[in-house]
Amino acid sequence: MIGKDGYGILCFAFRNPDKSVGAHYVAVEKDPESGGIVVYDYVDSKGKRNTEPQYYDSVHDYMQKRGGFLFSAYGLSKKEREE
Repeated sequence: MIGKDGYGILCFAFRNPDKSVGAHYVAVEKDPESGGIVVYDYVDSKGKRNTEPQYYDSVHDYMQKRGGFLFSAYGLSKKEREE
Protein backbone atom coordinates (compact mmCIF):
# COMPACT_ATOMS: atom_id res chain seq x y z
CA MET A 1 0.00 0.00 0.00
CA ILE A 2 2.96 2.28 0.49
CA GLY A 3 5.62 2.50 -2.23
CA LYS A 4 9.28 1.64 -1.78
CA ASP A 5 10.09 5.26 -1.03
CA GLY A 6 7.47 5.38 1.72
CA TYR A 7 4.59 7.27 0.07
CA GLY A 8 1.11 6.30 -1.07
CA ILE A 9 -2.51 7.25 -1.57
CA LEU A 10 -5.50 5.47 -0.05
CA CYS A 11 -9.08 5.69 -1.23
CA PHE A 12 -11.85 4.33 0.93
CA ALA A 13 -15.62 4.23 0.88
CA PHE A 14 -17.93 5.03 3.78
CA ARG A 15 -21.64 5.28 4.50
CA ASN A 16 -23.07 8.71 5.27
CA PRO A 17 -25.70 9.20 7.99
CA ASP A 18 -28.36 9.46 5.23
CA LYS A 19 -27.27 5.96 4.02
CA SER A 20 -25.63 7.28 0.84
CA VAL A 21 -22.11 6.07 0.03
CA GLY A 22 -19.17 8.44 -0.17
CA ALA A 23 -15.50 8.07 -1.02
CA HIS A 24 -12.45 9.82 0.36
CA TYR A 25 -8.74 9.75 -0.41
CA VAL A 26 -5.70 10.59 1.70
CA ALA A 27 -1.92 10.84 1.31
CA VAL A 28 0.01 8.36 3.43
CA GLU A 29 3.69 8.07 4.27
CA LYS A 30 5.76 5.81 6.48
CA ASP A 31 6.92 7.24 9.79
CA PRO A 32 10.44 5.86 10.26
CA GLU A 33 10.60 7.01 13.89
CA SER A 34 7.52 5.15 15.12
CA GLY A 35 7.27 2.44 12.46
CA GLY A 36 3.67 3.55 11.84
CA ILE A 37 2.18 5.85 9.23
CA VAL A 38 1.42 9.53 8.83
CA VAL A 39 -1.86 10.44 7.11
CA TYR A 40 -2.46 13.77 5.38
CA ASP A 41 -6.13 14.32 4.59
CA TYR A 42 -7.10 16.07 1.39
CA VAL A 43 -9.44 18.87 2.38
CA ASP A 44 -11.05 19.87 -0.91
CA SER A 45 -11.79 18.62 -4.41
CA LYS A 46 -8.72 20.39 -5.82
CA GLY A 47 -6.36 18.20 -3.80
CA LYS A 48 -5.31 20.77 -1.22
CA ARG A 49 -3.47 18.83 1.45
CA ASN A 50 -4.14 19.35 5.15
CA THR A 51 -0.88 20.42 6.76
CA GLU A 52 -1.61 18.75 10.09
CA PRO A 53 -0.20 15.19 10.09
CA GLN A 54 -2.19 12.45 11.77
CA TYR A 55 -0.22 9.51 13.22
CA TYR A 56 -1.46 5.90 13.23
CA ASP A 57 0.09 2.52 13.94
CA SER A 58 -0.84 1.15 10.51
CA VAL A 59 -3.23 1.53 7.58
CA HIS A 60 -5.49 -0.99 9.33
CA ASP A 61 -5.45 1.15 12.50
CA TYR A 62 -6.35 4.25 10.46
CA MET A 63 -9.24 2.48 8.70
CA GLN A 64 -10.64 1.19 12.01
CA LYS A 65 -10.55 4.65 13.59
CA ARG A 66 -11.81 6.47 10.49
CA GLY A 67 -14.49 3.95 9.54
CA GLY A 68 -15.35 2.70 6.10
CA PHE A 69 -13.58 0.13 3.97
CA LEU A 70 -10.50 0.35 1.81
CA PHE A 71 -11.37 0.81 -1.85
CA SER A 72 -7.95 1.17 -3.46
CA ALA A 73 -4.36 1.95 -2.58
CA TYR A 74 -1.50 3.18 -4.69
CA GLY A 75 2.16 3.26 -3.66
CA LEU A 76 4.14 6.22 -4.95
CA SER A 77 7.84 6.42 -5.65
CA LYS A 78 9.84 9.54 -4.84
CA LYS A 79 9.78 10.51 -8.54
CA GLU A 80 5.98 10.26 -8.76
CA ARG A 81 5.55 12.21 -5.52
CA GLU A 82 7.59 15.12 -6.89
CA GLU A 83 5.60 15.38 -10.15
